[in-house]
Amino acid sequence: MESVDRDLPVNPYSLLEAVNSASNISRSGWVLYLALMAYLMVAVAGVTHQDLLLNSPIKLPIMDVNIVLARFFAFAPLVLLFTHFGMLVQHVMLARKVIAFDESLQPLENSNKPTHPLRLELHSYFFTQALAGPQRSWLFGFFLHAMITLSLVILPVFLILYIQMVFLPFHDESVTWGHRVVLVLDVALLFFIGIFLRRADVSFFSAFWRILRHNPISFTVTFAIFATVILFSFFVATIPDEFLDRMSRSLPGIGKKEAQKDGADNRRYFGYAVPFIYGSSEGTREALFGLFHRNLIVEDLDLVLDRNVTEGETSINLRDRDLRYARLDRSDMHQADLTGSNLNQASLVKTDLRGAQLGCVDLDRLRLDKNRVAARCTRLRSANLSGAKLNAAQLQGADFTGSKLEEADLSNSNATYALFVGANFFSAEMRKIDLSAGADLMGANLLGAQLQGAKLTGVRLHGADLSGAGLQGAMMSYAQLHGANLLGAELHGADLSSAILYGTDMSDTLLKGVNLSKARIWQTVPPGEEAFDLADMSGVQIEQPRGSEIDALGRRVHSISDLDPGLKSQIETALSVLMKADRREAWNGSGEKSRWSAQASSTATEPVSDEAEISAYGARLTRYLAGLMCSSKWSDGSVAEGVAARASNRTFKGNASVILNRLRDPNCAAARDVDSELLTRLSNRVQSIVGSQP
Repeated sequence: MESVDRDLPVNPYSLLEAVNSASNISRSGWVLYLALMAYLMVAVAGVTHQDLLLNSPIKLPIMDVNIVLARFFAFAPLVLLFTHFGMLVQHVMLARKVIAFDESLQPLENSNKPTHPLRLELHSYFFTQALAGPQRSWLFGFFLHAMITLSLVILPVFLILYIQMVFLPFHDESVTWGHRVVLVLDVALLFFIGIFLRRADVSFFSAFWRILRHNPISFTVTFAIFATVILFSFFVATIPDEFLDRMSRSLPGIGKKEAQKDGADNRRYFGYAVPFIYGSSEGTREALFGLFHRNLIVEDLDLVLDRNVTEGETSINLRDRDLRYARLDRSDMHQADLTGSNLNQASLVKTDLRGAQLGCVDLDRLRLDKNRVAARCTRLRSANLSGAKLNAAQLQGADFTGSKLEEADLSNSNATYALFVGANFFSAEMRKIDLSAGADLMGANLLGAQLQGAKLTGVRLHGADLSGAGLQGAMMSYAQLHGANLLGAELHGADLSSAILYGTDMSDTLLKGVNLSKARIWQTVPPGEEAFDLADMSGVQIEQPRGSEIDALGRRVHSISDLDPGLKSQIETALSVLMKADRREAWNGSGEKSRWSAQASSTATEPVSDEAEISAYGARLTRYLAGLMCSSKWSDGSVAEGVAARASNRTFKGNASVILNRLRDPNCAAARDVDSELLTRLSNRVQSIVGSQP
C-alpha cells in the first residue's frame, strides 16, 4: 500500500498554492534574518579599540539599549546561530515542496528545459525561482543560486568569524572559545541540514552521495572554504600566548632560518601567528586587511573624561584586565586603576599614568608568602614605559622585569616590594620614590637617573648600574649593592648605613656628607680621598663575605630563568668578582683595602646626646646638610626629605634641631614640599633630645 502511495502522481496545480504560500512565509523570514545579520554587523562594526579597552557598553542601534560589552559578544553569535538554524529548517521544508512541484511539471514539458507556463505563476522569492523557476539566462540563474549560497550558507559563518576578530583584542579566552564553538556548530548545521536545501532525499547519506557525485567541484570548494575558516579561527585568530597560539608557533614551518635572523619569535604575518609559515618581526605591529588587530591599539587619546578628577579617586577602572602587547602610547590614563592587570610587553610610551594604581590586589599575601601570582600583582614584564608619567603612582609589588623606563617620571611613586630586575631607568626622574621594603632592582640600568631623596632602604641592587646617578639625600641604609656600579654617582648627604658594598665600583663617586657607618665593604673600588669629606665611616666592616651569602647570591641569579640571556650574562659578569674564592682572597692584601681601612680609622665621632656639646664634626655636617637641602636646585623637597629622615635617626651625628628649624624657615626653598609626617617625626626626635638633657 505504501509503495502505491509513493507512486501517486502529484497535481502541480494544487501544489502551486502550497509552494507560493510557503515561499511568502520564507521570504518574510529571510528578510528578518537578513536584517538581523545587518543589525549585528553594524553593532559590532561600531565597536572601537577604545570601547574594548574601557569595556564600554554596546549601544544597540535603533533600540537605544545599552548592553555590557563582553555579554553582548558572548551572546550575539548564539542568537545568530539559532536564527540561522531556524532559517535552514524552514528553507529545507520549502525546498521539499518546490522540488516536488518541479518534478511534477517535468512530464508535462516537451523538452528538458523548464518551459511550462505554470512556472510563471511561481512566487518571486529567489529561492523558489532558483529551484523551479522558468528558463532564464545562465548569468541570471547564477545570481539566483549565488543569493542562496551567500545569504543562507556563507554570510552567517563569516559574520561569526567577524565577531570573533573584532572582540579578539579584548583578550578574553572564554568568550573567544565560545565564538569558536559556535562557528563549528554553525558549519555542522550547514553540513547536516543545509545539504537538503537542493535535494528532496529523505536520507542524509543519499543526499550527501548525490551532491558528491553530481556537484563535486562546488562541494570541494565549499568544504575548503569552511575548513579554512575553522582553521583560521582556531590557529590564526588566537589570543597571544594562549594554548592554541603556542601550539601554532611550535609547529614546524618554512622560512625559519630567515626569520631567526630578526629574532627568536617572528612567526607573524600582520600580527598573527600563522601555522607552518615564518614571517618577519615587523609584522607584529600590523593589522590584517588594515582592520583587524590582535591586540589593543589606543594611542594619542584622552581616556579620562573628567580631567578634574579628585586626587586619589579612580578615573577609569581597568582592574584584572589582560592588556598584553597593547599599544597605549601617549594616552591620558592618569589615576587609572590597573591593579592586577597583565601589561606584559605593552607599549605605554609617554603615557600619562600620574597617580595610577598598578599594584597588587592582595598586597598582604605578597608580604606573607612572596607569591605574586596569588597576590594578583600587576605585570609589566618587558613593557615599554619610556617617557611615561608615573608621578605619585602606586606600584607596590608590580613586576617590571626587563621593562623600559628611560626618561620616565616616577617621582613620589610608591614601588615597595616591586620587581625591577633588568629594568632600564636611563635618565629617569625618580625623586622621592619609595623603593624600600624589598624592592628588587638586580641588573637595573639607572645610568643618569635622578634619585634625590629616594627611599632605598634594604633595596636589592645587585649588579645594577648607577653610573652618574643623582643620589643626593637618598636613604640607602641596608641596601644590597653587590657588584653595583657607582662610577661618578653623586651621593652627597646620602645615608648608606649598614649597606652592603661587596664588589661595588665607587670610582669617582662623590660622598661628601654621606653616612657609611657600619657599611660592609669587600672588593670595593674606593673613590679618591677628597670624596670622603664629612663622611661618617664609624663602624665600617671591612671583612670578607661569608660563603653562605655568596651561595645565596648565586642561587638568586640562577633563579631568573625568563630574563633576557644577554642581560642575565651581564649580571653574572658584574657579580663574577665575588663568585670566585681566589679573587676574594686576593683582595685581602690589596691597596684598595688599605685605603678603606685608613678612611675608616680617621672617623671617630659619636651620636649626639647633648646639643650643648655638639662636636666640631657635627657642626660642619649640620651646616653642610642644611645648605644642601635648602638649595634652590632641590626646591622640590627631595633632598630635604632625605636629610630630614636621616636627622630623625638616633644615630645622626649632626644637630637635628638646626635641621628642623631650617625646614620651618620660609627662606628655605624646599620647606613647603617636605612631607608633614616626616617633619612631625623629626620634631619628636628633637623634643626627645631636649627632654633627655639634665
